[in-house]
Amino acid sequence: MIDNIQYDLLIGQLDWYGYVDPELRKALRPLLKLVQYQSTQIIKKAGEAEQYIWFILDGYIRFIRPPGGKYPGRTVRFYFPGAITSEGNPFGQYKNRSDIEVLQGSLLAQIEIAALLKLSTRFTELKKIADGIEDNTRTWGLIEYHCAKAKGKKAFYEEYRSDHPDLFKVYPHEQILDYLRIYDNSYL
Repeated sequence: MIDNIQYDLLIGQLDWYGYVDPELRKALRPLLKLVQYQSTQIIKKAGEAEQYIWFILDGYIRFIRPPGGKYPGRTVRFYFPGAITSEGNPFGQYKNRSDIEVLQGSLLAQIEIAALLKLSTRFTELKKIADGIEDNTRTWGLIEYHCAKAKGKKAFYEEYRSDHPDLFKVYPHEQILDYLRIYDNSYL
């Protein structure tokens, strides 16, 4: 069961997207399931509709775009502790374009989207929260892209490494460079 500190962190994240009133807070808790992964694995394949939203308590999740045509597969996003993961609007039931990989030892709080949809008939603010999660996903991708362009790849890499030192301890350097779209790393 999720403890009070972990639950408060999750509610704090949801509050970022839209107000979570006390009744909604109470209704969400029994829907959460703690899941710990003993090995690194794909927990959702590209093309499948999202069934869950995950809140990362410990560990990492990586979104991987599979190869298509002349394009190789590549890392398109890393998620860190404290993040809520979704590729789009959780209520949209979109088919993801990416595989979702969870790193060995990661601890996630998982909630079924079907249960959230059912709950949204009583709590209409869940729609606003879902829209906020989608907007956040898109916005951070754009921010990182434009920061890399504005700062230059070397400065962006150094800042990213400084901001996320633990990521560099658990993922191969090549995957992180690929995500940052740094293909000539001779200056690093």
